[in-house]
Amino acid sequence: MVDTIWNQFLTIIKEEAGSRIVETWFKAVSLQRCDVVQKVVYLKAPNTFVRNWIRSNYTKLMQEHLARLLNINEVSIVFVEAITDQPGTLYNPLFIYGGPGLGKTHLMHAIGNEIATKYNRARVLYQPADRFVTEFINAIRFDKVHAFKAKYQHIDILLVDDVHCISNKEQTQEAFFHIFNALYESRKQIVFSSDTFPQNIHGLTERLKSRLACGLVVDIQMPPLETKIAILKKKAQLHEEVLLDEIAHFIASFPFANIRELEGALIRVLAFASLTKQELTLAIAEKVLDKVCEQKPLTLDFSAIVKSVQKHYPFSFDQL
Repeated sequence: MVDTIWNQFLTIIKEEAGSRIVETWFKAVSLQRCDVVQKVVYLKAPNTFVRNWIRSNYTKLMQEHLARLLNINEVSIVFVEAITDQPGTLYNPLFIYGGPGLGKTHLMHAIGNEIATKYNRARVLYQPADRFVTEFINAIRFDKVHAFKAKYQHIDILLVDDVHCISNKEQTQEAFFHIFNALYESRKQIVFSSDTFPQNIHGLTERLKSRLACGLVVDIQMPPLETKIAILKKKAQLHEEVLLDEIAHFIASFPFANIRELEGALIRVLAFASLTKQELTLAIAEKVLDKVCEQKPLTLDFSAIVKSVQKHYPFSFDQL
């Protein structure tokens, strides 16, 4: 019922406000619960910015159409608190996964910074998993394992990036498991990132996979066209350039795998226009990116790799 109502609402908003508004703002919001008796609708936004923008600009629109869909005369809109508003309670742990260049690390830093701003006494630690492994190895080497564990047990917010890097490291996983349990039982917020779903991380113990997936698991995907256009315009502004809509739309239409590639395409276009002292136009963008797309990626197979190795090392095919 909840999904049906929200889909009907999105259809109405698309007709009334346009598809760009729906794709940019409302597609990121979900309807959590409807209380017809109390006349309250509970929504969840992905972050504070989206929540505040929708609340400031579309509250009356939401109240009008949701009340009609629920067949009640009026309705109040309540946003479910996000992870930065109630750390350690609602979404704990939070597991973020997705391909490279989609913003997982940026999102983790944003969470840490927002919590640190709201709770100035909170002890926030961002830690790449490979650095965690290095610290643990040094702790064993110098007989400081107790101090190592104590450091993490006194953290209020722990953000572990690329957690898949502890795969196939049994002792590290054992220490990590106990640190996780201590923080979780103390209701301390834990955030993980990885390139894949917890159960698909090879080389992790089943009990650790279970811990990673016991909270909220979310995937990050390439944003829709409108969001990519907004990103390009923002990046161009940082370079003190005004990006016309037609140019931004052209660049955003390419099937780039991630945001880094999208930004890289923009940089190439801006650089070409600057170095050749030409005005930034759609024709310039087409010229630059058409050349990029004509470049076929280099394909490597096993025999090609072996032949390359044999050029530098005196090994036969069988030996390799």
